[in-house]
Amino acid sequence: MPDKKILIVGKNPPPYFGTTVWFQSLQNTLWPSEFEMLWFNNNIHSSFSTLGKLGFKSIINNIRLYNAFRTFIKKNKPDLILIPMSQATLGFIKDSIFIKIAKKNAPTLLMLHGANWINWLKKSSLTLNNYVRSTLKDTIGAIVLGENLKYLFEEFYKKDLIFSVPNGLDVDFITKNKSASDKMVITYLGNLQPSKGIKSVIEAACKLQEANINYHLKVIGQWRDEETKEYCESLVKSNSLSVKFYGPLYDAAKLEELYSSDIFLFPPNMPEGHPIVLIEAMAAGLPIIATNQGAISESVTNGENGYIVESNNPVQIAEKLIYLYENPLVRKQMGFKSQEKYIEAFTSAKMIQNFSKVFNQILQKK
Repeated sequence: MPDKKILIVGKNPPPYFGTTVWFQSLQNTLWPSEFEMLWFNNNIHSSFSTLGKLGFKSIINNIRLYNAFRTFIKKNKPDLILIPMSQATLGFIKDSIFIKIAKKNAPTLLMLHGANWINWLKKSSLTLNNYVRSTLKDTIGAIVLGENLKYLFEEFYKKDLIFSVPNGLDVDFITKNKSASDKMVITYLGNLQPSKGIKSVIEAACKLQEANINYHLKVIGQWRDEETKEYCESLVKSNSLSVKFYGPLYDAAKLEELYSSDIFLFPPNMPEGHPIVLIEAMAAGLPIIATNQGAISESVTNGENGYIVESNNPVQIAEKLIYLYENPLVRKQMGFKSQEKYIEAFTSAKMIQNFSKVFNQILQKK
């Protein structure tokens, strides 16, 4: 029989992005028998178009969620509650109410999926900063997605109450579907917005074209604004780039495109947490070119399983791509190293193991 009840709050997809995929994967993973796992879905959105917007309908839906959450807790009586926290003003206020409800019933842990926490607080009003501090006093600690991110909460908690639990994912291994062509296939996977570096990706493709590199770039994801879409599509068309925009892909279709690739490219220019797309790329055995945002460098070791490049630097991206094009053996070795790192540190089992250590440590303090 399970000894302790653990309640994790999160958002189920759709829409599909890092935190919804994370919450879904947690529910599909085998947890230790010592825990009875409870899940509460607090998602009121089905598409990106309504995210971050406040309207009468969303207010009513959130009130219903808070009442349902209060009832759920009273019925199930969890021993520990984990609540992911937004790092945007409206999102934080909505999440903070879950914390206010939870604190009356069980010790509550906060979890942050990004790395923009301090930047957001610096830009926020004194009133909001005071409210954040007051809310965090209702929690007993915080979980971040990498050792590099613990500093985000050092002024709010003692160091032994800030924990690192990187993302983990189970990915089915399949035989790579590579053709005999010497064309280098590059894949970008993520939301198509400036902060994810999509402009740098397309600009780097221009540099490959100028250097007469035999390449093909696959861009997988959903456009988030028309201006960025028009800019990127215009560059592709005016330069006759070998680029295909796939739109969002999921599950087997997404993995198939990764496994038929040679290199994974993900160069965000804003703070990140620990992007799940990197785990998928590592599992697919791909060398990765990325930027040093958030906990990315804990997955991508420069010169080992890929390269860390400067943000907003398409020239540097192109240089690394050209080097890997001219050195296929290095490309292959880096791909093997990526898969080794995935197996060692970023499977679902490893993530659950890390969560279990945190939960037991907190429960022992009760």
